[in-house]
Amino acid sequence: MTFTLMQPYFFPYIGHFALIHSVEHFMFFDEVQYKIKSWMVRNRLLNTLRNDSIYIRANVTTVSGVRSNYLDIKLEPGNAWKHILVSQLQQYKRFAPFYHQTMELVESVLVTPCTHLAAFNKQSTEKTARWIGLTTLFSDFSSYQYQWEVRPEAHQWGLKVMERFGADDFINPPGGESFIGGEQYKLAGKRIGFIQPQLHPYCQKNEAFIPGLSILDVLMWNGKEKTGEMVKGYEVKWVS
Repeated sequence: MTFTLMQPYFFPYIGHFALIHSVEHFMFFDEVQYKIKSWMVRNRLLNTLRNDSIYIRANVTTVSGVRSNYLDIKLEPGNAWKHILVSQLQQYKRFAPFYHQTMELVESVLVTPCTHLAAFNKQSTEKTARWIGLTTLFSDFSSYQYQWEVRPEAHQWGLKVMERFGADDFINPPGGESFIGGEQYKLAGKRIGFIQPQLHPYCQKNEAFIPGLSILDVLMWNGKEKTGEMVKGYEVKWVS
């Protein structure tokens, strides 16, 4: 079984969905330290009026302390932040050919009751993955209530969880290659690979292509069928 363990992000970029496609089992690593001003709570869209990007975000209640658990972070009550998000997306209406189709997805996400940020990010990611045709199995790290005699170090979580889960291959984002060595996986009889997404430019009707935006930007310009094909454009670099 191919497996990965990743934090839930707020409408993440297309490379995140390439990672989802590359594995059979995607586990949300939701029991971690919350990071303010991270991809946990915000992302970027194209600014159709200028050649740059703007932030979209979920509003959360005040975080107490610097080591808050992601699972404890609550969304701001009410719909004010959701209305702002919809308003920001409306800029695509005049330009993007798949605006109305994409808003069907967004509206289905926003009407789903969620009180906590991690839960919102998990359900929105899974709905988006299904929307573009991905069939990967999803689960939550927090649901398994693992007990550790010695808490794994940051670079060991993937290996330790996949061992308990019986997975054979672990696939990680490309940024992990600089600090996760393959030797410990090899000694454990496991393989680790790093996904290499092929992030080709697409038409944004802009002066210059702006990469790395939220999956919502990709969907606005390409639609769910083409986006579903785009996420399959990657290779896996195996190092063990």
